[in-house]
Amino acid sequence: MSNIIIVVFCIAFALGQVARIQMGNIAITALDIVVALIFASTFINYVLRKKVKLTPSISIKYVGLFILSGIVGLLLYSHNLSLSEFVVSFLYAIRLVLYLGVYYWVIRLTDDQRKLAFYSLTGAGVFILIAGFLQYYYYPYLRNLYYLGWDDHLYRLFSVFFDPNYAGAFFTVYLLFILDLLRRSETTVSRAVYGAIGLATVVAIFLTHSRTGFIMIVVGVLVYSTLFVSRKMAIISIFVLSILLILTSNSQIEGLNPLRAASSKARIDSASKAIAVIVGNPLFGVGFNSYRYAQVRMGFREGEPLYASHADAGTDNSYLFIIATTGLVGGVFFFLACRQLLRYVTTTARKNHFPGRSVLASLIAVFIGSLFLNVIFYPMIVIWIVVQLGLIRNK
Repeated sequence: MSNIIIVVFCIAFALGQVARIQMGNIAITALDIVVALIFASTFINYVLRKKVKLTPSISIKYVGLFILSGIVGLLLYSHNLSLSEFVVSFLYAIRLVLYLGVYYWVIRLTDDQRKLAFYSLTGAGVFILIAGFLQYYYYPYLRNLYYLGWDDHLYRLFSVFFDPNYAGAFFTVYLLFILDLLRRSETTVSRAVYGAIGLATVVAIFLTHSRTGFIMIVVGVLVYSTLFVSRKMAIISIFVLSILLILTSNSQIEGLNPLRAASSKARIDSASKAIAVIVGNPLFGVGFNSYRYAQVRMGFREGEPLYASHADAGTDNSYLFIIATTGLVGGVFFFLACRQLLRYVTTTARKNHFPGRSVLASLIAVFIGSLFLNVIFYPMIVIWIVVQLGLIRNK
């Protein structure tokens, strides 16, 4: 049964935003449903029935306190929300708990199931790559879905994410995963396969024309090469990536110009609004997922705009988003959780526990990329990192 669940989970992951149902401000994807079922099954089997005592090496104390801070902030801010707005906001905390809870399912996988998970995740990434290239060729413009809240990205690869920036972020962590598989390959055939997948992933990242994606791939490859390969390889990799950036750029088209000013101004504006929200609610913030309503209350956006935007619920900088929604208290707990997580992953990477090395490079790339894009809380990035951490612990 677990083998079927692994396959279904990876299929739901590969479908991304394509398998999405939007009901007002509530969006449910196939991945959300599968994750909820996995969490419920794990909770029943390992907690209620007490089949096994769960003792993961990563303490959840700070993570729990961080989530609690977001809930407290939401309760304190609830007098500014209607009942429906409060329910929508609270569902965010529930989803976050469900996604993090998948970790406990992964650490209980058998060796055979663990191998199946690696193959299935690799296959899911390949599917997303193929979907991206097909989309780039046949559907290069998202304008006709603007009314559903998606930005009209022109001549950019966005695949199943419907957003080239998050596509670039995912392809970066996927590339690091493939690089680790490539370095551990023992046959010529497997090296050729993983090498081809890695090359296709690099091309996909540059076709997203995402500056955040470029920064993340540079950081990720630099960290991975410097720590686990050689400094010479790190320098060569950065040089090649820079050449690719120049070759794939087009200063005549705004979306393909790496020096474009419009999105930079939008990010600065987004950051200034987040700072204003923080100043008004410094201790516990406005609570999970009520950021969109706080913006309405402060006059930063309309309550019922003609065209909704999926960007209304957050801000580009993950760290400003964290403090705005969980306050300085939540920010401290988040920092402590991240510090503990990095210590754990660094230890596993030194012990050569797969995929510890790629996860360490991925985490650092995500933390840097989150300065420009809310990568940390993007569901598919969260679940990818959580599953990888579970596989490390499983090993």
